[in-house]
Amino acid sequence: MFDIRRFVLFLLPYAVCFTATLSGQNADPHIRYGNLLYYEAVSGPSDSAGLARVDLLFRVSHDFMVFEKTTSIVPDSAFRAAIDISINLKRDDIFIASYYLTAAVAARAYEETERRDRFVLLQRSLYLKPGRYSGLVLASDKTSSREFRGELSFEAKDYTTPGFGNPVPVEHRTDDAAIRLFGFRASFPFAGPTIAAIPVSDGYDAEWHFKLFNEQSTIPLFDDVLQPSRRPRHVMLPAASGQVESFVMLPCTDCIGAWLLFELPLEKYDIGTYRMQILAKRGERIDSVNFTTEIFWRDMPYSMRNIDFALDAMRYILTKEQLSRMREGDAEQKRSAFRRYWKERDPTPEVEYNEMMTEYFRRVDKAYYMFQTLFERNGVNTDRGKVYILFGPPEDTQRILAADQPATEIWYYPSLDKTFRFVDRSKDGNLRLVEE
Repeated sequence: MFDIRRFVLFLLPYAVCFTATLSGQNADPHIRYGNLLYYEAVSGPSDSAGLARVDLLFRVSHDFMVFEKTTSIVPDSAFRAAIDISINLKRDDIFIASYYLTAAVAARAYEETERRDRFVLLQRSLYLKPGRYSGLVLASDKTSSREFRGELSFEAKDYTTPGFGNPVPVEHRTDDAAIRLFGFRASFPFAGPTIAAIPVSDGYDAEWHFKLFNEQSTIPLFDDVLQPSRRPRHVMLPAASGQVESFVMLPCTDCIGAWLLFELPLEKYDIGTYRMQILAKRGERIDSVNFTTEIFWRDMPYSMRNIDFALDAMRYILTKEQLSRMREGDAEQKRSAFRRYWKERDPTPEVEYNEMMTEYFRRVDKAYYMFQTLFERNGVNTDRGKVYILFGPPEDTQRILAADQPATEIWYYPSLDKTFRFVDRSKDGNLRLVEE
């Protein structure tokens, strides 16, 4: 278990090593937040004989949309936004239909409108002839010119005949019997329970063989025979044409086909793109699917997504020489140096998830916004940002506002026997450290 006190003690020797301001020609001075939109097509058991059911799923972050303040007296609707999504579908390169989705979103406070971890979910169920389809997706924010364009490709499968389809990453909580789709572009979650739901025809029994490969490798990372942990039948995604709360599977009494749930040993693999092969052996017959997937860290700190920004944010725990060496080379070389540094300090090296690294960059994320001023957009560059990153949130805070004195803020860390005093002597909103 990760011990935050050990983390703080680890950082203490480095707290005064390097206090330079943002520098470096390749450093991005801002975190690029937002504009997140994920979509996927799921072909699963159907309640319509002869036609294949495909569910188109969309997950749009709040900060993809532009919210407007309203005059509503309803507290939860102080700000509103809306999203339109259109899908132009083709089969064999021949246009067959257009589909439209729209959803309105409300927020109580302005801070909620910029949340990158809050989403509006949209879903559209289609019944199609079995076969391969492609399409174009256009998502438009209703109150701005912001757009997203993407391509869609999927197979609509008929489960009235023996066979199985591509696995769907799902979440199955121990305290909840419901099965929920992960819902992030058909990717598997990083550093968490990894469950694949495979749609199969009724009565389909087989020996299941799974292989995982790096994107360009022919040598499998794992090669194992697995059996399903559960075999839920008569469940499917609910038919919905608008906003839904979650991609949860609900009972369906007349569904054709079933789902098999497999627990995959992916927790020790890093985020990235992989290839997966699934073989189902039924006597002399072998059915198989091969597909590209990702291991996706959905709540990855945003400060880690730009390597130059991430390295610059480490200046509080690195010497100038260490930081200079880590900045050498191209982006991939920098990422390798970055991973190597944190791997050597990983409190749980047996799994890919690094608690110490994650905690550090979670603090960087918070500092970036919490300590912004009119003259400093990046709160990491402020004295309060530095202390927050190194020691975390204060255990107690005192604020002093007097008419004849500059604003003062005192942070107390009694468990570490430390106190920090920040004073806004320039009266520009940037409280500078004057005493420890």
